[in-house]
Amino acid sequence: MTSIGVIFGGRSVEHEVSVLTAHQAMAALDDTDFSIVPVYIGKDGQWYTGTALRELSAFADIASLMRRLQMVRMSFGEGRLVLEPRAHGLRRFGAGSLAIDVALPLVHGTFGEDGTLQGLLEMANVPYIGCDVAASAIGMDKHLTKVVLGAAGVPVLPYLMVWQKDPGLAQIAERISSGFGFPVYVKPRNLGSSIGVSRVASADELGDAIELALSYTDGALIEPSQEGAIEINCSVMRKDGAPVASVCEQLTKRGLVSYVDKYMGGAKQPARESKSTQAPAAKGGMKNAGRIVPAPLGAATTRRVQEMSMAAYSAIHADGIVRVDLLMDEASGKLTVNELNTIPGSLAFYLWSETGLSFPRLLETAVTDSRRRFFARDEHSYSIDSWLLSGAPPVSGK
Repeated sequence: MTSIGVIFGGRSVEHEVSVLTAHQAMAALDDTDFSIVPVYIGKDGQWYTGTALRELSAFADIASLMRRLQMVRMSFGEGRLVLEPRAHGLRRFGAGSLAIDVALPLVHGTFGEDGTLQGLLEMANVPYIGCDVAASAIGMDKHLTKVVLGAAGVPVLPYLMVWQKDPGLAQIAERISSGFGFPVYVKPRNLGSSIGVSRVASADELGDAIELALSYTDGALIEPSQEGAIEINCSVMRKDGAPVASVCEQLTKRGLVSYVDKYMGGAKQPARESKSTQAPAAKGGMKNAGRIVPAPLGAATTRRVQEMSMAAYSAIHADGIVRVDLLMDEASGKLTVNELNTIPGSLAFYLWSETGLSFPRLLETAVTDSRRRFFARDEHSYSIDSWLLSGAPPVSGK
């Protein structure tokens, strides 16, 4: 039986969102096909495992939960991630090691969705689900996303980057006024879940918004507000190596969709509920945000959204399950890509359920694709028989 290490939590402001996504995924994974190993990264960066991590209610009392967990350290060998028990305060729980065949990284935000965790798994030669190091880093960084998509011919909004050492507010406000003008959105360059995002109506509000964004990271992205635009989301993944798109969703709230809207029921209920009956046991997550699924766009517009989503996915050379967020001008029908979520909340399962692909089958497909990529990577050469230091000539044909 294949062991799946579900890695979640992490040193990220999206820590709790990651817990929700992980519980949805663990509820959906088929216990008859996979041995599920929950791996929790605490807010202090320590790694833990234990059956108590399967209980979502246990996270309501984190201090009590931590006393029930085994702190572990990582070791690597023969393409497997091995979790070995380590000291936990003055006690040591358990005695055995746990080996993981495939990793499912579900750490949203920093130190998980940004390529750092993927780099660790690459160095360990462990198969993992989702984007590789480069695609993760690009997708997490809103600035890099715009640079790469723009170079690939995928439409994006104009933008202005502000760094911590940039000139004062007057100069920044002048650049906005002479460019796309107010109102604008100010965003941390590498966070998700709408954390640190502000709508700015005038130069008087700019300072507080930039200060908030820069409290989370070293750069703020400023882009024009698309007044009245409709937010459309579409998920993309690979099937047999080729990108395929899900149905689309339309968010029912216009403007800034906050963290509370997305994950704590702040948004209005969907105008029409999804037909899916495949929702996992865990509550919360992006599946609870106000939405219409499928989006009432018409066949031609739906196809345009799907094609642009797949183009964005391909532009960053993505893998695994990605959600592409787009904006559509209601009057002109013009589409632009807003951002890519390389580890989307709830893994966007609700968009695939509408295609007839259940959450368990979605995860099975993702596992298959991760192994395809892993074995394809092993066909490449990563070293040569060098004679530079030994003085021996290289072996012929290598």
